Amino acid sequence: MREHKYQAWHETQRVMLHESYPGQVFQWLHEGQPIIIRQYTGLKDSKDVEIYESDLVSTGRFGSGQGVVVWEADFPGWAVKDYLLDYDSGLLNLDTIQEVTGNLYECPEKLSDE
Repeated sequence: MREHKYQAWHETQRVMLHESYPGQVFQWLHEGQPIIIRQYTGLKDSKDVEIYESDLVSTGRFGSGQGVVVWEADFPGWAVKDYLLDYDSGLLNLDTIQEVTGNLYECPEKLSDE
């Protein structure tokens, strides 16, 4: 069975919040906290780091070699979207991901092609 884990980006405090117990992020949401919820994909990168929705990853397999983990409703499933070339990799699997390099919220500067 897949593990259901979440993190939350607090938009006001600009910090990533990690659950102390299952469902805690939904309690924060119910309390009106300004958060963006990130879901665990159930996968880990080559360095055993958990991969979450909106993580920035290096792929080395297509396009620019950089992507963001997104939920792709058309498949449906997790996918890596090349954010520099606007290219979608298809379903996410372990041989696509080399390393988690950050996430959209804590490392937005990594989205530039410089």
